[in-house]
Parts: sequence; structure tokens; C-alpha cells
Amino acid sequence: MDKTKDNNIINFPDNKTDNTQISQLHHTKRKQKYRKSNSYRFVFILIALIFIIGIFMLIDDSSFNATNSVNTEPISILSTENYCFSKYKKGYIFAKDGKISCYNTNQQLQWEINSSKTAPTVITNDNYVLTYYTKDKLAIITNGTKTRKITTDGNVIYGNINKNGYAALIVEEDGFKSQLAVYDNNGKLKFKWHNSEHYITSAMLSDNNKTLIASEVNLSDNGISSKVLITDIKKELSFEELNFNDSVICSMQFASKNKFIAVLDNKTVCYSTGLNKKWEIDYSGNNLYTYDISDTNYISLVCGKDDSALSNSVVYVYNGNGKKIGEYNSEKRIYKIDMQDRTSLISYDRQFEIINGNGKRISSTDLNIDIHDSIFIGTKKCALILSGSGASLVRPE
Repeated sequence: MDKTKDNNIINFPDNKTDNTQISQLHHTKRKQKYRKSNSYRFVFILIALIFIIGIFMLIDDSSFNATNSVNTEPISILSTENYCFSKYKKGYIFAKDGKISCYNTNQQLQWEINSSKTAPTVITNDNYVLTYYTKDKLAIITNGTKTRKITTDGNVIYGNINKNGYAALIVEEDGFKSQLAVYDNNGKLKFKWHNSEHYITSAMLSDNNKTLIASEVNLSDNGISSKVLITDIKKELSFEELNFNDSVICSMQFASKNKFIAVLDNKTVCYSTGLNKKWEIDYSGNNLYTYDISDTNYISLVCGKDDSALSNSVVYVYNGNGKKIGEYNSEKRIYKIDMQDRTSLISYDRQFEIINGNGKRISSTDLNIDIHDSIFIGTKKCALILSGSGASLVRPE
């Protein structure tokens, strides 16, 4: 063999070298896997942070600063006949003289926007404010940071707003009995119905922005009757009907996206949007004086034996399943009730009381003014009392 020629040399495998190469290969793969795992972990953490920040942005409402202070200085309403108050968050809305103003309980202005100088009606929930004008072709949707002004085809007869800022409006329209329209929180028209047959008195949209319900009243030689019309605004226009003979619908409210509560003059009922009855409260021959439904679907019904009586009122409190949870008896006539969750503010001529869901009186406050209206503020620490000459925040005693 010629040892000077390399091609004649046979190289046997070096186990040490091969093991080192294999070890390096495994190490490289582990590093790649580690980098990949770290990338997934980073993406997951990033998504979690975005979600948490989003939650805090929802919780932290920069357009409203709540306070524990209560400013009881009088609020003047003598300068205008066109005004409206409504509770909002842990404060209130005061609309007058072409302005919509938001205040906390210390009467500190939170935000203010321009509006019509005609008589306003303000509808609120925890997220949005809807203001409409029965003598103007205008409705305004706002949450204090974003405002949308809607120019309607006619004067707005009625309005309601869901928690997403979608407004249902009943509008006057020439040649029709009314127009029923839905606008989103950007003021964009989502649904319009030119109504030529029905006497619509109220309307509202579910919180999934899908189901529209409207109440109708009918007068005939046989008496009075009511009807609920139900439609899906995302489908072709068609209505399901729920009839109530010898009854008047006083108010309706969605209890969930597919269930609603209707307060009638002789009973309160709950139905699914598929027209299945969930429960019913019968007044047992008592007259309904007044009522309220809280945002958490607790119901207070103020009843009495004689509709003309000036005394002896009973408050019945029910949960969202139609089950009675409390009762409060009063020797005096109750003229107004306003709820926050399960707690109710009840008003007499010159006195208001606060009762809990079990019907237990928490406080009683006497006033030296006649109560024209009363609003229970979200803090539950005060009430907005309206009299003939003005308004003021009053702490319960």
C-alpha cells in the first residue's frame, strides 16, 4: 500500500466526534424549542395585558368622577320651563336651555353638550344618555366622551336606549301613524318601519342589538286592549304579536337578550321573545298606583284597594323571577317609587322613605316642601327632590 496517497487511507468513525455533533444538534433543537416556547409565552402575556388594560379602561370612566360628598345647595329651575332631570351613574343629568349637563352629587359639572332649546326628555342607563325632543326633529346619544346628534324625519314622540347605545325612536311622519327607527351608537340608521296601522306607545331594543319590542294600544267599542309587537331588526320585516285583552301596558323592560317584563294595569308578566310565558304577578283586585323596575330587574309595585284613596298603600317587591321577596305597608298614599338595585325610594306629599328589598324601612325624611318628583341617586346616599320652585339633593335622615 502506498501510504503517501490519502485516498488509500481508510478513516474509521470517531465516536467522540460524532457524539459531540449529536449533542450539539440536540442543544440547538432545545434552544429553538425554548425560543418558540418563549414566543408563545410572550404572545399570551401580551394578549392578557391588552385584555386587563381593556377591562380597566371600561371600569375607569374618565368622563365621570364619582364622589361621596353631597352638595345640598338648591338647584334653580325658575329660569326655564323646558327642563328634565334623570339619574346617571352616581350623579344626575340636568337638561335645560339648549344644554345637556352631567353632575356628580357634589354638583360638580362632569361634562356638558349643546342641544335643542325645546322641552327635552332624558333616558339613561349606566352607559349612555339619550335626549330627545317632542317639538324638534332631534335625538342625541352621548356617554360624555362621544356624542352623536341624529336628525329625524319628524318630531320624536318617544325614545329608549340600550346598554350599547342603540336608540329606538318613535317619530312623527306625514302619511303614517308613526315611524319606528333604530340608530346605533354612531348615529347610523339600522332599522326603519313606516307604520300605518298600529298606535305604538313605546319601543326598545335588546342588549344584543337584535330584537325590537313595541307596545300598542287599541280602543274599540268593546273596550281597551294592548299588544306587544316583536321583530328581529336584522331580518326581513315581520312581527310576532302578543295580545292582552282588557289591559293597558304601562311599561316594558328587557330582562335579558331574549326575555322581557311588561307591567300592565292589572298584572305584571314576563315572556320570552319567542312568546313563551315565564311568570305572572296578579294584583288580586288591587289598583296599581305606581311602580318601578330596577336595572337589575327587581320590581316594586305600589298598590291599594281604592284608586281614589289618599291613604293605605302597599309596596310589593319581587325579584327577576317574579318571586315576592318583600312587602311594605304604609298608612299614607305613596305617589312615586324609584329603585336602585333592590332598594327603593318612596315619596309622599312632604316626606320620603327608603326601604330595602325585604320591605324594611331604612330611613324616613320629612320635608317642608311639596314633592313633585323624586329621583334616587346611584350612591343611595341622597335623593334629588323636585318641588315647584326648584330642586335639591337631600340626604336621608
